[in-house]
Amino acid sequence: MTGEVFWRPSAPAASHSLLCRATGTVPAGLQELSGPLDALIEFLEIDEDLVDVAAQVSSPLAAGPSRKELSAWIRGLPEKDKNEFLITAVVE
Repeated sequence: MTGEVFWRPSAPAASHSLLCRATGTVPAGLQELSGPLDALIEFLEIDEDLVDVAAQVSSPLAAGPSRKELSAWIRGLPEKDKNEFLITAVVE
């Protein structure tokens, strides 16, 4: 189920109207918000109830590569690239 979620702020808190239209999509991963995304929601003053409703129809984030896949990829990198990754990881 996808759709744009519209908010009618004039309604009392207990009876906010949420209208969904199937014309847009809800981004994935809203069930578990990152710190920066949480801060952005607060900064933009987006109502938490609206985010909660969107999270109900938001799909989970796709899983990253497995340890085995990462290992194979790293082993296939030229030594120069491996060294640069390691230096970057230590410095930053």
